Parts: sequence; structure tokens; C-alpha cells
Amino acid sequence: MRNKNKKIWYKTWWVWVIAIVIAMTSTVSAKSYHDYLVSENSNSETLSASSTNTNSTDTTSDTETESTDDYDEESSDSDTIEIGSTDVDISDSQEYSTDYSDNSWAGTTVKIDKVTVYKTDGEYADKDDDSKGKLNGIVKVHFIIQPSRDISIYPTQATLNTDDGQQIDADTYDSDDFDGDVNKGTDAEGNAVFQLPQLESASSLKNIRLKFDADYDTDDYDDDNDFHTYDVSIDLAN
Repeated sequence: MRNKNKKIWYKTWWVWVIAIVIAMTSTVSAKSYHDYLVSENSNSETLSASSTNTNSTDTTSDTETESTDDYDEESSDSDTIEIGSTDVDISDSQEYSTDYSDNSWAGTTVKIDKVTVYKTDGEYADKDDDSKGKLNGIVKVHFIIQPSRDISIYPTQATLNTDDGQQIDADTYDSDDFDGDVNKGTDAEGNAVFQLPQLESASSLKNIRLKFDADYDTDDYDDDNDFHTYDVSIDLAN
């Protein structure tokens, strides 16, 4: 005779509670293990990328250093002067010291203490101004201007004549910015630059002549000294 009070196992509530608990525990454990694997993989990739970047940075740094060293070495091997937007290679240069000084006008002392002649290494043309023609040499004249009153003076607009028959206007753009309006008590100095279409050598010029203007403002209509033209000859042979 069967016992009618005995329940079938899957109809017992606590069996299902235990089954649910086991299933939830397994799910949580599986998810935790999956997260752990993802985290480990991510850390491994990060370390690998960091190592690669470090090596790349070191290589780039070494390359840049080598490139800079090469540039400096090449620059030191050649003499150049910038005229307009062109780097002009210089094959030879000659510097002349002069003692020229003129204080005959308006209490102003104009000195020229140095003339430098450059022979270019080849023939150049200013790529920004075709009207300037060819360039075979450069003359730089160093001025010192000391006025005792407010004046205007323009050596960077001078005309240069050479003993080999050339007449050249100053290259105002490449000359230093030192002239124009110069006030009393100022020591203004700088270079006026001239581009020579022809030059045999840096030492071939024996004499140069410079002409440039100066003036000052005055209310005296009888003052005939307010305008002046400098006419300078400098012997380079000595």
C-alpha cells in the first residue's frame, strides 16, 4: 500500500530554491571569470603599445638629432648671405677698414668705418624681382651717424660708383634700418647694401664713390643749408 503523503521531488519548493541559487552562483562566477580574462588581455595590449611607442619615440629622437647635426655641419661648411629671398653662396670676401669722417654739415658727423666686398659663388638673380638683373658681387658699407640736431639722412638710398665703371642704387630692402629721421643725440649705425652685376674678385675694387642726401626742417627762408648732398670717395687700395 503506497504512502499518499510522499511528494514527488520536483514538486517540492525547496528543491527549486536550491536549483535557482546554484544557477545564479554559476552565472556570477562565469561572468567574473570572463571580466578577469578581458582585463588581463587589455593590460597586456596596453603594455605592448607603451613599449612600442617608447621605442618609436627613441628612434624618432635619434633621427631628429642626427638630422640637426647634419644640418649644422653643412651650414658651417658654406658661407652664405641672404639677399631678398635668395641665399647667395659666397666664394670670397674682403673687408676694408676706413677712417672716413665728415662733420661739415649741420653739426652732423657721418663716419664710414668699414667696407666689405663679397664675391658670389656663381651668378644669381633675385627670384622676387627680375628687374634687378644678375648678381656677381655685394658691397656693404657701414655708416655711423651722429647728429647735433634733428635731421633726415638717407645712406640706404645712396648711389654707388665703382672704379670698374658700374653705377648701382642701394638695395634699400636688404640694407639695415638705421637712417631716415635721426634725432639729435642719436648714434645711428648700420649697413647700406649694394648688389654688383659684375665683380672679378673680392679684392678687385680699388675705389668706390657714394652719393646720398640729407636735410632738416627749418622756418628760416634764408637758410640755404637745410639740404645737403654727401659725395664720398673711399680708397680701398690702402
